[in-house]
Amino acid sequence: MRKRTSIILSVILAFCMICSVPAYYVRADSINDQIDQKQSELSSGQSKLAQVAEQLNKLQGKIDETEVQLKSLNKKVAAQEVRINKMSARIKNQKKKLDASQEQLDGRLRNMYKSGSVGFVQVILSSDDVTDLLSNIAMVKKIFENDQNVVETMTAKYNKLKTQQQKLKEMQADLKAQKSEISAKSDTLSSQKSELNAKKNSIAASNEKISGEISELQDEADELANTGNGSGGGSYSGGALAWPCPSCSNISCGFGWRNCPFHGWECHTGIDISASYGASITAAASGTVTIASYYGSFGNAVKISHGGGICTLYGHCSRLLVSSGQHVKKGQVIAKVGSTGNSTGPHLHFSVIKNGSYVDPMNYL
Repeated sequence: MRKRTSIILSVILAFCMICSVPAYYVRADSINDQIDQKQSELSSGQSKLAQVAEQLNKLQGKIDETEVQLKSLNKKVAAQEVRINKMSARIKNQKKKLDASQEQLDGRLRNMYKSGSVGFVQVILSSDDVTDLLSNIAMVKKIFENDQNVVETMTAKYNKLKTQQQKLKEMQADLKAQKSEISAKSDTLSSQKSELNAKKNSIAASNEKISGEISELQDEADELANTGNGSGGGSYSGGALAWPCPSCSNISCGFGWRNCPFHGWECHTGIDISASYGASITAAASGTVTIASYYGSFGNAVKISHGGGICTLYGHCSRLLVSSGQHVKKGQVIAKVGSTGNSTGPHLHFSVIKNGSYVDPMNYL
């Protein structure tokens, strides 16, 4: 009987403990789950964006190559057109001369036919003596031979003219085909580039939207953490935060306005601590991890709520050693130095956030 009563009391006690969990803890777990899902979507989107960017780079290389080919072909076309124009003028001039020679020959032959002065009988009858006869016969023979040579020469020139005209047509057709082929290729590549750019812009817009949703969820998580007295074991009462990178004390960039290599003139939201890749990053104070994931331009990042509206952020990590919702102690190793996100080399970006606003960490360290 006692045993049964003990079991019942234990169940009731456990139920009461479960029911006594504040609502913000439940909501925080839900938000963390949503953040994880959104981070997964963002990671997938960034992977797709990288693939499209790679495809665009390769395609641009092909476009550049085609443009070089087209430029070279245009030069050849221009030079060929000059040759074609010269050849056309030469053909036209030759044809004009041949037509004139043909007209002269045709006219003389017509006159000879009309006058009947081409027959040997007329030559014999018109001769005064034997010497004159032989001279006339030789002259007629020479005229016939000359006419024959003229006809043969003109025939050869006409044939050559036809060959040149045919070659001219083939040159023009070949150039036109080459230009048409490369122009079509250039149009196809430009169309593909437009499609890829549209795809890239669509993915980038989707990633930006997801990043905004993640930021909103993380802001809500921070508010819940502060509501629960920081969810980190008491309110932050001030005092010095521990140095977050024990192996290095060199600050390469301080808090405040600077010319960022990625975003131009902007306010730097923390301090950059130079450190070797893989160096340990430690919690500046005890608290509860609200973010342990990829966090926009900060890359892999850890955010800890210490209560009293104070949070610390550790960015550009190579590895994360804690998870969201985990309680950490001051000095505990929470991550390793890296160069993820918008980073020009391995270092730790350390921020202090008070009531949602970034403040100079040097006033707290």
